[in-house]
Amino acid sequence: MNGLDTVLEEVMTVSGEEVMVNREVRNGSKPVVARIGIETTSWLELGVSGVAGKFYPVYSHYGFAMHDMIFNGHTDDSMLIYKKRAALDAKVKLSSNIDFYGEYAFGTDKDAGTDLNVWSAYGRIDWRFVPQKWTLSAQYDYFDDGRDVAIVDGMPYKDSGSFGLGLTHNLTDQAWLRAAWLMDDRGLFRSRDGNSKAPEYMAVLQTMLSF
Repeated sequence: MNGLDTVLEEVMTVSGEEVMVNREVRNGSKPVVARIGIETTSWLELGVSGVAGKFYPVYSHYGFAMHDMIFNGHTDDSMLIYKKRAALDAKVKLSSNIDFYGEYAFGTDKDAGTDLNVWSAYGRIDWRFVPQKWTLSAQYDYFDDGRDVAIVDGMPYKDSGSFGLGLTHNLTDQAWLRAAWLMDDRGLFRSRDGNSKAPEYMAVLQTMLSF
């Protein structure tokens, strides 16, 4: 992959204001990505993938940040760190109108000279209750950034998971419309710690057109 080649840096203007600017840097470890997939049977597809190279670090972070468009994660674009990841993924056809998708990823972040063990898990069920027209989806994902506590914007955050629901309507063969709801799992699947805020939510409306 071409890789990241800028970092965000705070500079002082001639008028004495502090502003953030993108500074070009040399990425000496361009990311390499590979995936192998196989259809083992008519109802099971498996995949193995891996990636290594320098990227921005991503920390666990409750809620949604507009600058990186990630829910329950925070991208720090002020530095590059070396990452290694491997992942296993699967698609299981449970019936003629129900599919299950899952992935488990693991690896390390080399941050400030320390190797941190990072892992994530993801699962989703799609139910096409009106074939070719309507699909209901439910998903859960969990991300552990390998750090005991991540400090983001001066606030401590621990690893977190999120639950999502989506309703997709296929308008035509080339267009669909989806309404989705995401919330983190504090108070849903596990208790909140004493310092954390209430669960955060996000609703989105998506569409796609293909030609």
